[in-house]
Amino acid sequence: MRLLSVLLMMVMTVPTIAHESADWREYLQETESHFKATKKRKQKLMEYLPRFKNISGRKIVDIRFTTEFLNDWGRPVYKMNGKIVQDLKPGRRTSKKEFYAFPDDPYIFDDAYDKLEPRTREEGASQKVVVTSIRFANGEVINF
Repeated sequence: MRLLSVLLMMVMTVPTIAHESADWREYLQETESHFKATKKRKQKLMEYLPRFKNISGRKIVDIRFTTEFLNDWGRPVYKMNGKIVQDLKPGRRTSKKEFYAFPDDPYIFDDAYDKLEPRTREEGASQKVVVTSIRFANGEVINF
């Protein structure tokens, strides 16, 4: 019982301040995304991760985002939610060592791989990335 109360006190003392902000671009600069078709261990897959540069002046530890993949005409073909958990010091860019992988399932038609793979070959295809929240090292959370 005592251990439980100590754990509750520890959880309750973590400073988490959540508030709304006008624009995530005040804190992050979007850079070129990691987006490519590849093959690993005889499995075709799409690798994707948006990349950001920390321009906030504070250490960021968690970025949550939504990405819409658009076709040549600007219409969405696939939408995903994701997060990047990295220690991102001011002025640094997110690493592309960790990424989302969408495997090709030959038995399922129109899965994420089938929707995303043509985007790597189309000239007008793009992604629309929107950051939904940022968590700083001090525990502060900003939602957008």
